[in-house]
Amino acid sequence: VVTDNCKFAITKGEKPRRAWSDALYGTDVDGLTNYSSYSQAVTDFNGESNTAIIRAAASGENDSNNAAHYCYNQTVSISGRGTVNGYLPALGELQAAYNNKSAVDSAMSLIGGTAMPTSYSSWSSTEYGPMGAWKLHWDHGGMISGTKRDISIYTVPIFPLT
Repeated sequence: VVTDNCKFAITKGEKPRRAWSDALYGTDVDGLTNYSSYSQAVTDFNGESNTAIIRAAASGENDSNNAAHYCYNQTVSISGRGTVNGYLPALGELQAAYNNKSAVDSAMSLIGGTAMPTSYSSWSSTEYGPMGAWKLHWDHGGMISGTKRDISIYTVPIFPLT
């Protein structure tokens, strides 16, 4: 996905269900901006730095209960850059992927991946408040907040291309 605001690749691999962060439920994470409205939250394109902040704040958690840790621990090899760690996309980045879903699905087909399923929602690294974070529904592009402890939301690692 390449837009004026972001440039990233989406994993063709597993997209497991994870909590945003069990340990950070009830915590207003220092360094993250809280966005209480969709129109504000969709302007967040800071997934890579958000992921670093979430990981530092929840350093005691592991991949199984923290979406940011899971994404960071996924790696790909990018020509000219070597091994690159993934990150949990910000809401603006997820919106960019959704806006280009047909191109994303075509690219996934070319590399042996699967289309982004329309039957689920995925976490963003954009915080909604002490109890929640924003998520995107792939069937209609709607964005709402979810409870940070919700383990039914999918985690989609993305990788920086710059």
